[in-house]
Formats: sequence, structure tokens, C-alpha cells
Amino acid sequence: MAPPHAEPALRDAIARGVDRAILLSDKRFAGADTLATSYTLAAAIRRLGSFDIILCGEKSVDGDTAHVGPEVAEHLKIPHISFVTRVVDITRDRIIVEADYGDAYYTVDLKLPALIALSRPVIFKEEFVEPSMPKISDVLRAKRAKIEVWNADYLSDVADVGRFGLAGSPTRVVKAYYALEKERMARFVKGDESIITLLNTLKELGVIQ
Repeated sequence: MAPPHAEPALRDAIARGVDRAILLSDKRFAGADTLATSYTLAAAIRRLGSFDIILCGEKSVDGDTAHVGPEVAEHLKIPHISFVTRVVDITRDRIIVEADYGDAYYTVDLKLPALIALSRPVIFKEEFVEPSMPKISDVLRAKRAKIEVWNADYLSDVADVGRFGLAGSPTRVVKAYYALEKERMARFVKGDESIITLLNTLKELGVIQ
């Protein structure tokens, strides 16, 4: 789901072994927040038909919300798990994964179809999964491949077009900026009054009240 300039990324995916690439591109998709984005992606998946598993990344590098994957699953009413670092086992109707939630690792057994959001690096059973390096013949094949482009109208039979893009977004990004760290300085306190001095310093810095 992107403007037309995203096509080279899809061709790179084809060169690395993907069978089919579809670009969701329409001005009516623009301005989408995570809810509208996930709704659009879920509509495209419905349009494709049946599926066994949906793989997605943990989060984007701009919004950094990690919302879209789980929201797609909720739209499709399928089980899902995020922050997956290992695929323990997979069968025709189940997948067992390990997810890193910071304070602990969780092993989860999901019934397929399901969605898993992957964190890198990912281990499949006992081996790290790394993108395959395309050969020259793969790159040439990818250049000749047809990239399907689906617009909003193409999804209108499985979704409400009014829920795409800015029109379907209950949130707005009004400003984006990098949080800059203030320069830090070391201060040493000694003696019997050191704890009081430390507390007063933390109050001055706004760390505590």
C-alpha cells in the first residue's frame, strides 16, 4: 500500500522468491492512519480469497506504533501474535511461535489461519531466516514481472470505500519531530547530606516532584 514509486521494492521481493506482487495505490488511500491502513490491507486480503498465514513486520520506521498487523487480524477476525522472534513448529492447521515481550518470552500456539508480526532476527526452528540473495536471472525475471495495481474501486465489493485514507482515519498526525536529548552533565555529591542534595537535584530537573 503505497504510491507508485514503491514498485521497485515489490520487484526486489519478486527477485527474492515472491510469486506475486500487488500494489495498493490510489489517492483515496492517502492520509490513512493505522486504522484506515489496516482496514485497506484487510480488504485486499479478502479480495485475494483464502489464505493460511499472514506475515508482517513488527512496525514501520516512521510511526513506530506496531498497530497495523494486529488491526489487520482483528478486521479479518483471525488470531494473531506480535513480536515473534522464533517459529517453533508449523503444521497444516497450527503454528507455534515464541514472542519477546520484554519482560519474558511467551510460547504461543495459534490455529491457522492466523497473523504473526515478526521481529528481527527471526529463527525458524533452529536456523536464522535471512533474505535470499537474488541471482542475475532472478533480477531480470523481476524486471519483466507484472505488478498488479489495485485501486479503491477494485476493493469496493469487499469494503466500504469511505473508510479508506484520510476519510476513514479517526486520528491525524499534525506534527512529527525527533526528540532531542539534552546534554548530560555528571554531578558528584558526598557526605551526610548527599541524599538530600540528590533529591533536590532530581526535583530541579523535573525527574521527581
